[in-house]
Amino acid sequence: MSVPYIVLPPQGFKYAKLGDFATVVNLRNGKVGEAIIADESAPELPMGEGSIALARTLGIDPDPRNGGVEKGIAYVIYPGSGNGKPRALAEIVSTSRAHFQRWGGLLMLRGCLN
Repeated sequence: MSVPYIVLPPQGFKYAKLGDFATVVNLRNGKVGEAIIADESAPELPMGEGSIALARTLGIDPDPRNGGVEKGIAYVIYPGSGNGKPRALAEIVSTSRAHFQRWGGLLMLRGCLN
């Protein structure tokens, strides 16, 4: 099973923890993906690592060596939403979607970005 997950830099863990849910939006094509926070990156790396499964959902080249994008991705993270444990794909999708809708969805995201 491929899990859609994101990796946060250490400073991201001031607000969120492993196992929290997130919504990731490709601002270039409008595709939305649900994810879980699964790992911590090196401190010098910028925000924005995601799994191959998440890249595919977002319409991004998933190749680990040459894929990805440098910008145009928005992350909405729901602090305190997880329990620090792995989750099944169906739960990641349904829980993240519910949080995104309660937060205000794409309309709220557009407002935050403008």
